[in-house]
Amino acid sequence: MAPLSFFWVYGNLAEYMNSYFQFSCAPGCLDIDSEWILSLYIATTCPGILLTKFLAGKIRLKWIGVVVAILGNAGLFASAWSVQVSVAWTTVFLGVMMGVVQGSTSVIAFEHVNSWAPDRAAVLMATTTSTATALSVLQNQLITIIVNPDNTKPDANEGLKAYFSQPEILARVPLALICYAAITCGCQFVGYLLLASPPKPVTCSASSTTAVKSKTPSDRDETECSAEMNPLSKAELNGHTAETYGSHNDTNGLSESNESSSFAGGNSVQLKHSTCQNMLSNTNQNSRHTSSVKPIEALKTSVFYVLYLYGIVIVYGQLLKAKYYKEFALLYIQNDRFLTLVGTLLPIMSTLIRVVLGLLLDKDIITIQDILVISLSLNSVLCFFWYLAPQVSDVLYTFLVLGLAAAQTVYAAIIPTACLRVFGPGHFSSIYGLMYTSIFIIGILSAVVVSPLMHGLGWEWVFASCGIASLVALMFTVCVDFDEMFNIMID
Repeated sequence: MAPLSFFWVYGNLAEYMNSYFQFSCAPGCLDIDSEWILSLYIATTCPGILLTKFLAGKIRLKWIGVVVAILGNAGLFASAWSVQVSVAWTTVFLGVMMGVVQGSTSVIAFEHVNSWAPDRAAVLMATTTSTATALSVLQNQLITIIVNPDNTKPDANEGLKAYFSQPEILARVPLALICYAAITCGCQFVGYLLLASPPKPVTCSASSTTAVKSKTPSDRDETECSAEMNPLSKAELNGHTAETYGSHNDTNGLSESNESSSFAGGNSVQLKHSTCQNMLSNTNQNSRHTSSVKPIEALKTSVFYVLYLYGIVIVYGQLLKAKYYKEFALLYIQNDRFLTLVGTLLPIMSTLIRVVLGLLLDKDIITIQDILVISLSLNSVLCFFWYLAPQVSDVLYTFLVLGLAAAQTVYAAIIPTACLRVFGPGHFSSIYGLMYTSIFIIGILSAVVVSPLMHGLGWEWVFASCGIASLVALMFTVCVDFDEMFNIMID
């Protein structure tokens, strides 16, 4: 999951890169706006997800990940060269290629989590996505130590932005990119070496009395498994069909059939069949939502569009925070090391929130709709005060940015969990990919809209736009009945 740390590192790295583009790169290097780097990183996550889904039936997920990791890390190392000659090529390497890598890596990780432990998917998905944010803590500190070890203040202001123009700082920017790439490459190399394919589903069936009688004693010692034990399907248990929808199941036919067994040594086989029945029962109890809908059916539900709108709004807020938490604050808080510390605290806060919410979801203490409402409410309030906070106090600004991280970070964990619980695991990757088209839309729109909005109306309206969008999404979220959605899926 190491490529996902780029989102958390970019806000710190971007200030140095933008300064490099302004004062140190080759003539003509400003061929496009650097605003596109993070926007395309977010936007191309969706094609990465869909591409992985398309290739999954032809190539093992692990090998898809290995190929994507090689290409992604090659792009990272190449960015140390491109930053010196072209913003456009840097956008390709850090934006387009890393975005595809992020999308592909996310699908591979979530599919393995769901296959290994579907009953613990919420907390494990939260933990898995948190590893990259935790990694960025180290990377952020390392980047600042390399580029600006003396905590030098920015010395150039152009319009609404502050830059570093000191040659000794700018000369270290390519080295910081190489170090970041080396860490990412090393982590992924070790990760894919350790990645193991999930176990095959346990299968159990009951054989008829006649069939069992015809077996030899040695044959009876073997575990009898022929029908896939899948709580999402109709399992034929000794000629009796068991429909399983969450806790609604019927396996009485198996019990009755076992009780009628009357052959020598039948008690042993009956015990094994009873064990299989218990396994089926436990699986059904652990499956929180076992019916699955097709993508076309998901598109007909209001819950899908609420989650979709939530994704657009929260990812918009994430983009603003990732791009501008340091760039905007440097206008009022000219302490590079302090703002790097703020950037270091962001992934720590995000990791804690994701893990805690994953545990609460796993234990059914809080619902998906509750999390959406809390997230949107907090995001809206904080965005309205974002512009004023650094002008009041650096401590107040720190708490505001950490609050934004807490409100926004749940997106990475809640969307895959919601896709799994609401729509079922049968078409998880497809629905998850459709859901992620929302970030493709906002990734492109943010690059087109934010810069004109900033230069036309100022920073205050950039942040207020996210607060207003959060209020609109909150109204739709409150009006949708998620419980009704579950009942529809079960029926």
